[in-house]
Amino acid sequence: MSIDDMDGEIPDIINEINDRIFLPGLQREFVWDPSQIENFFDSLIREYPVGIITIWKTQSSSIENYTTYNFLESYVASDHYPPKKVQQRFEQYNDEAEVESAEFLIIDGQQRLNSIYIGVCGKITEYTGGAGRKSSEAKNWESKKLSINLFGHPSHEGDEIAGDYQFEFRSTGDLGGEDNSGYEQNDGEHRLWVPVEEFWSGNHDNGYPVDSENLKDEIIDPSISRAPITNEATEDHELDYIAETVGRNLINSILDAELNTKNVKKDRSEIPEIFQRLNKEGERAQRYQLFLSELMTRWPYLKENEKINPRKKIEKWVKRFKRDFPEYDEYIDRKLFIRYSLALINTDLTQSGLDRISSEDFNELRDKWTYTKPTTAIDGCEWFTESLRKSFKTIIDSGIRPGVLDKRPFFVLFGVFYYQNPNATVENNRNKIFQFISKLLLLDQSGYGALNYGKYRKYRRFLFDERSNEDYNKFPGDALLESHNLTLSESDVSSLVTDSRYNDQAGSPTFSNDDVTPILGLIEESYTTVENKDISDYEVDHIYPKSKKDQISESTTQNVDLNKVGNLQLLPQGTNKKKGSKLPAEWFDELQASTERETKKVNQYPDMKLKKENAAEFIEKRGEHIITYLTERYVN
Repeated sequence: MSIDDMDGEIPDIINEINDRIFLPGLQREFVWDPSQIENFFDSLIREYPVGIITIWKTQSSSIENYTTYNFLESYVASDHYPPKKVQQRFEQYNDEAEVESAEFLIIDGQQRLNSIYIGVCGKITEYTGGAGRKSSEAKNWESKKLSINLFGHPSHEGDEIAGDYQFEFRSTGDLGGEDNSGYEQNDGEHRLWVPVEEFWSGNHDNGYPVDSENLKDEIIDPSISRAPITNEATEDHELDYIAETVGRNLINSILDAELNTKNVKKDRSEIPEIFQRLNKEGERAQRYQLFLSELMTRWPYLKENEKINPRKKIEKWVKRFKRDFPEYDEYIDRKLFIRYSLALINTDLTQSGLDRISSEDFNELRDKWTYTKPTTAIDGCEWFTESLRKSFKTIIDSGIRPGVLDKRPFFVLFGVFYYQNPNATVENNRNKIFQFISKLLLLDQSGYGALNYGKYRKYRRFLFDERSNEDYNKFPGDALLESHNLTLSESDVSSLVTDSRYNDQAGSPTFSNDDVTPILGLIEESYTTVENKDISDYEVDHIYPKSKKDQISESTTQNVDLNKVGNLQLLPQGTNKKKGSKLPAEWFDELQASTERETKKVNQYPDMKLKKENAAEFIEKRGEHIITYLTERYVN
C-alpha cells in the first residue's frame, strides 16, 4: 500500500517513520512508561479498539522551516539522569529532525505509534535502583527489548501452561543487566521469551514481518530448541502448538495489521487548534504538556530571524539541574520549568487553565525567558535559569532535603523571588528562607495547611505585591506569613515539641525530621550568633547519647526516650564530631567555662546537674524551656 494513500498498514508506517513521517513541534513529548507499552501491545494482539491515528499530510508551502521531531527508538524509560555511556545510545527526549519539510506529521496518536515503533524496532533502558547503586554508573542501568511469551495464550489454560498473552520488557544482557530472554520455568509454568523484533526482521533486512509460512522454521523451532523442556511428548506438542498460535497472532494482529488512521489536509495555521481540541479531554497532568506544545507553536517564529525552541531549552535545563542538584533528582522535570515559567507571570494552569492564557501573556513570558540584564548571557535565557538555580542552592545549603520539603511549588516561589531581585544573594537569604520553611512545616503539622497549593498561590501573589518594597533583597517570610494570618498558638507549640521525635532512619543529619529540626532551628541563637555560619553547618546531636541508653536506663531505673526534642540540640558539625558519644557532664568537663555557659544558654538548658540519673528530668524540663522560648518568640 502506498503511503501516499496512508491507509494505516503498520509495516508501511513503521518503514516511513523518521524518513517521511515525523512529529510536529506542537506535539508533547513521549511519556508512556514500559508497562503502558506492554499493555498497549496486549490490546493490539486482542484486536481491541485503540483509537484513531490522525495524520497531517503537509504542503511544502505551509511546512517549510516548521520545527519537527523524530520518533524515539532507543528510549530512556526513567526519570533519573543517565550517565554519558547511556546517553550515547538512548534518548530521553525526541531529537529535532534534520529535514527542511516533512511529508507527514502525526498530530494525534503519537504515544501509540511511538510505542509500536519502540516495541517492534527499538529498546529501552531503565535505572535498576537500590541502595548504593548510583544512577551515574552505567552498570546500574539495563537495556531491555519488548518480548512476548510464546507459551502464553488465553485459550490454553492447563495447570502448567500460562493462560494469557504476556508482553514484557526483558533485559538483553547489555549495560549492567543479565540476559533474561529465552526459556524459564517458574512453579511448573513454562515461559519462552522472544523479542518482538525477531518477528519483524527475522533473517531478513526488508523491514517487514516474518512470513507466516516461515514462522515455524525461522522463529518457533529455533526458540524451542533452546528451551530445555523434558516433559511428556504430548505436552511438548501442545507447547509447540501454542507457540505457533501466539506467533501467528502477533504477526496478524500487530505486525501485519492496519491501524485506524485519519488524514487531514489543512493549512498550518489550523493545526494548533486541531491539536488542542484532540487533546483537551486529557488528564490534568497533560495541561503542562499541552502548554509546552503551545510554546512550540508560538515562540519559534515570534520575531523575524529569532528562534527559540522551548522544548529543547527545557530538556537541556532538566539535564543540567539533575546533574548539579542530584539530591532533588526526582523532583526536577519539565513540569517544574513550566510551573516556574507561569509563576513569573503570576499565574498557573491549575488556577487559570490553558484557555485563559492570552497572546500577551505568552509574549510577556517570552520576555521573561530572554531577559539577560542581571547576568552575562550565554544562551539567551541565563537569568531565567540562574534565578531558579539560586532557589535550589538556597534550599540545599540550608540543609533542607527531599524527605522534608518535597513540594515543587516552593522551589518555584523562591525562584520568583530571586528573579525579581537580582541583588538578592543566597548567602543573605539562607537563614531567612530556612526560618520561613521551618515555620511553614510547624504550621502544616498543626493543621493549617501551610504547604498546600492554594497557600502557595497566595505566597506567590504576595511576592508580586511586595515588588515595590525597597528593602526586598531579603526574603520577606515573616511579613508573608503575617499577611495571611498564619501564626502558631501556644497549644500548637506545646503539642509539637512534646510529640516530635528524632527519626532514626534519617538520611541527612540536618533537617532529618520534619518536626524536630524546624523546632531546633527556630531557637535562632543556635546558629545566627556565629559569624558566617548558617543552618547547614549544623547537625542534630543527642545530648545524652543513644549509645549510652542502657547505662542511662539503669541509672534512672526507667526507659528514657532519648529521641525527644528535650534531648536534642544543634551543634556545628565539627563540634558534634568531637563530642561523639560522650555523656554531657563528660563533654562539658573538656570545654572552657565560657563555651559551656554559651552552649547551655543557646540551647535552652535547665539549671540542673547533668548526671546520668537526671536524664529523664533534664529532658522533660528542657522540653518545657523550649516551649516557653518558642511561645514567647513566635506566638502573638
